[in-house]
Order: sequence, then structure tokens, then C-alpha cells
Amino acid sequence: MNKSTPHTSIDIDSHRKPVVMIVDDDISKRNMLKRLLCTRYEVQYADSGTEAIEKATISAPDIILLDVNMPDLDGFKTCKKLRTIDALRLSKIMIVSGRALEEDKLQGITAGANDYITLPFDETEFLLRIGNMVKLKRAEELINEHQWKASYDSI
Repeated sequence: MNKSTPHTSIDIDSHRKPVVMIVDDDISKRNMLKRLLCTRYEVQYADSGTEAIEKATISAPDIILLDVNMPDLDGFKTCKKLRTIDALRLSKIMIVSGRALEEDKLQGITAGANDYITLPFDETEFLLRIGNMVKLKRAEELINEHQWKASYDSI
């Protein structure tokens, strides 16, 4: 791309830290995830599926990390509900769970999760997956922006 092109990479808003919401009722797991994420990402929290839906609708995080076992709505039901919210259609969802059965993973992906990682996990792999999801979301935002501009220009 030449220098007059306004966007030369998929990082369309490089001045803004991507937002990751951790949804888990286990404070030790939230703290572990925060420790891994806090230097690169703005981290938000929710203790339950219901709280996650309320907060995510307002803040539209880039990434939502969901536990499966939560008191009100489990992670699968929460994921399905999050996927019905238009403001979150580009948000990426990763289920982070100790449930490692193939049927659990398939249930998570079927519910609308973009990824499913089991505990314990390799920290480098986890961070790479998060980074890839952020890049994908930013690329989709750029595509949507260009489509909007093209439809606006055709009026």
C-alpha cells in the first residue's frame, strides 16, 4: 500500500488496547488470566453469565473468555446468549475450561465460541490464540468499515 492509504495493517486502532472480558466465578482463575493478559490488554471481569451479558452489551469487549461451570448460566448458555446480541457480533469468544472431553469442546463451538482451550494450558499458546483472535476481529472491523463506506458512497 502507498503512503496515502490510511490503513496499512489490520490493526485499525493501534492506540487502543484490546479489551478482554474474563467471565469466571473462580477468583484464583481470574487472577491467573489477568496476570497473563494485563500488560497487553485492558481486562474486565464478570462473575457470572448474567453479569457478563449485561457488561458485554455495554462495553463490547474484543475477546470474551468464558468458564463453563458458573452458578447462574453455564458458559455454553452464556455463549449462545452473547451471540444473539448485535453489538457483540464481531467479539471473539474463547471458552477456558477444565472440561476436556471432546463433547464439551464440540458443545462450546456449537454454542458460538470461536475457540476452546482446556486447563492447564501452555501460556505461550494461550497468548498466541488471544492475539490471533484480536487480529481477526480488527480485520473484520476494517472490512465492515470499508463496506459501510462503499454503501454510503453509493447513495
